[in-house]
Amino acid sequence: SNGFSVLRNIQGVEPLFLLVYMRTDFFLRQIKRYMTGHAIPTILVDDLSKVLVPIPPQSEQQRIAKSMAEIQAIRKEALKASENVVNEMSLLLSQFE
Repeated sequence: SNGFSVLRNIQGVEPLFLLVYMRTDFFLRQIKRYMTGHAIPTILVDDLSKVLVPIPPQSEQQRIAKSMAEIQAIRKEALKASENVVNEMSLLLSQFE
């Protein structure tokens, strides 16, 4: 579909570094230039290939990727803790049924 693209065979770039980069204003400003459509903005794959990606040294990419992996792990733990609290509340409320 025109709403989903998969980046494959990326060489020389840490995937989590790329994920972080794709959340920056620098990246988003470039994307906005190519977006079309008002209700559901899209970007063509050909236009996506025109977006500049500055590639820092591998050590810097790995440092950023490691930080993102740690954040993702914390988020996963927080979601699990949240589910546990909701389950506890459900058990508590079941006493009133």
